[in-house]
Amino acid sequence: MRTEQLHALLKIIQCGSINKASAELFTSRQQLAASVKSLEQEFGVEIFSRKNKGVELTPEGEKIVHELAPFLHRIEGLKQDFRTRGASKEPAGTLHIYREGELFLDKWPQFIPFFKKKFPNLQIRAMELDAQDIYPLLHQPECQIGINFFFEEALPLIPDSLEFIPTYTRIPVVYAARHSPFARTHKTTSLAAILKEPLIEFTHSGSDDVFLTTLFLGTGRPNIQISVNNFQMFYQLLLEGRYLCVTSKPARYDVSPPDISAIPIRDKRIIHAGFLINKAFRHNPIIQLFIKEYMEFYKQAL
Repeated sequence: MRTEQLHALLKIIQCGSINKASAELFTSRQQLAASVKSLEQEFGVEIFSRKNKGVELTPEGEKIVHELAPFLHRIEGLKQDFRTRGASKEPAGTLHIYREGELFLDKWPQFIPFFKKKFPNLQIRAMELDAQDIYPLLHQPECQIGINFFFEEALPLIPDSLEFIPTYTRIPVVYAARHSPFARTHKTTSLAAILKEPLIEFTHSGSDDVFLTTLFLGTGRPNIQISVNNFQMFYQLLLEGRYLCVTSKPARYDVSPPDISAIPIRDKRIIHAGFLINKAFRHNPIIQLFIKEYMEFYKQAL
């Protein structure tokens, strides 16, 4: 005797018909009838008497249901209890996050302490890398997530083994010190106009900035005067007002500090920000939890 047979029995009683019960259970009438027949053979009695308008419990069937229905309910109660206990267990493990370097990291500094406090048994190992260095890491142990930015035309180039889960759209902007001549005279600008300006870039690895190369593709070569991998030095140089920085920001809100102006670039270049995961590990509960919490946090922050 299987619990699904008892479930089927109770559903037939509730519906008063094998046909109606089979429709609600998304199974065939033949399978349901065979399940009842199996129970009748096991008990050695008829459970239902067939009527023109459906079925009706026999006296023996009534006794079986009277005795077994509470037993079935207790089984389901135990299952639910164990599921609840399992769900209430604190998730534990280590999750490796690889992020592309970015000037102003949106709500990331606020999110990580929030997440660690909510899930103290989950360890987060975060590292900033260039996009091309993130791809191979995602084919290693399953608790790996990339947080990447892609120009819209580059989305089809993502390897088939990886899945991109977009979270929000970004747009390219120029960051300049508010007191700088450029910030005082420009409400918007263009990629062509920026080619004439000295730029500073923040790079953690010393490699070429793929973002700038892709952004200016077909327009020209940006005039990068200084490239630094120390964020404090980079920020101080930007505040001096002699250099600009070309980066991206969320389309729906500004994340720049009070002493920095975010000047929109008129050239329409759509950038998508989101998670990059290995398709083979998409159902990993820790990965799913992190993505869910991250997206909810950003939604509330907007």
